[in-house]
Amino acid sequence: MYSASALWSPFPPKKSKQYFGVGLGGFSFDESASYAAVDMDYKVSGMMFKVFSGWEWLKGIKKNQGLALEVGLQFGSADYSGDVTYLNTNYHLTGTFRMPVIYIGGTYAFYYNKK
Repeated sequence: MYSASALWSPFPPKKSKQYFGVGLGGFSFDESASYAAVDMDYKVSGMMFKVFSGWEWLKGIKKNQGLALEVGLQFGSADYSGDVTYLNTNYHLTGTFRMPVIYIGGTYAFYYNKK
């Protein structure tokens, strides 16, 4: 999984700060597994875009640690394909699913050069 975000904080931080952001990310997942009578080879890949707002609480003596909660909207989809064998019968799966629209995330940050 990979992601990049740009953040903007309109107010100077004190004990906490509010920020707004946009992000672009994607993921790729490839798994082969065997469970009891099921053999599976499954691949998923997709991209997503998110718009969010967050609130970070600054902790520590120098306020150089942050714990944040983010809420926003995300847009994107992923394609999947796979082969499943169940009781010696092969099934091929393909399709697309859409990302959930509501985005909820959390972040921990450590600021090295905070004075």
